[in-house]
Amino acid sequence: MLGQACKKGEAKSTYDTGPFILLNTGEVPTKSGHGLLTTLSYYLGPQAQTNYALEGSIVIAGAAVQWLRDSLGIIKSASEIEDLAAMVETTGGVYFVPAFNGLFAPWWREDARGVCIGITRFTNKSHIARAELESMCFQVKDVLDSLNNEKGEFLLRVDGGATANNLLMHIQADLMGTPVVRPVDIETTALGAARLEKELSGGRSHFVESCGLPISTYFSAMKLLWLMENVDAVKDAIKKGYAIFGTIDTWLIWNMTGGVNGGLHVTDVTNASRTMLMNLKTLSCDEDTLKTLGIPAEILPRL
Repeated sequence: MLGQACKKGEAKSTYDTGPFILLNTGEVPTKSGHGLLTTLSYYLGPQAQTNYALEGSIVIAGAAVQWLRDSLGIIKSASEIEDLAAMVETTGGVYFVPAFNGLFAPWWREDARGVCIGITRFTNKSHIARAELESMCFQVKDVLDSLNNEKGEFLLRVDGGATANNLLMHIQADLMGTPVVRPVDIETTALGAARLEKELSGGRSHFVESCGLPISTYFSAMKLLWLMENVDAVKDAIKKGYAIFGTIDTWLIWNMTGGVNGGLHVTDVTNASRTMLMNLKTLSCDEDTLKTLGIPAEILPRL
């Protein structure tokens, strides 16, 4: 969202192994009534407002191209699919649903399985390839329709490796009946992470240099920061001195060694290294990171 500078009411879709579509809903979280998830969009530090988003996750899209390559041998490389699919003007009535592991948003059917229908004597591998590209676009459109029902019409920005496929983008725009905006640099997720780090570290690449990780809501530090800023019970617990934080290993050890009756509040460097809070050189909590994010060291587990 940051990499594409998406403001409130603007959306982006990242086309990769599985597309992820996000719509910036502004500073107030929105509960979906159409099969979408409420999530954190971005957070630029203690002095800034948290931005939220509605998200639609699709489990299989680009991964289906890998399946055509690795399992069926229809193509030798993923980049070949565009030229192969372009050899036919339509799928010839073939439809492909790549529900190899169920369907995610907006259907949420873990029991769904993949199907390929409409095959005739005249179907060839170009029809299959084009049907696979269309399946990716149909899945994205399902999520976009849900977003439209939630928030009305909006402009879609796209990024990710698969957007280099011009035919895929044409199919997506045709299905939507609206333009699709593709940036010159299609890897804008990395660009957004760099911008977020710059905002929080005063232009220094401190987080990557010290902790080995870019700033991302995927990592524990940003999740903890959100809890501290938005959950009253967490704020109160920190203020009163009985809040403790940790990943799943910390929680398990704490419970197995007594829990509230003297349980050990500890972790190890392998788990701590994925929190964005540990300095990889000193193997201890990074003081500059804690200071920048405003996280008290006393709530963190002992390494």
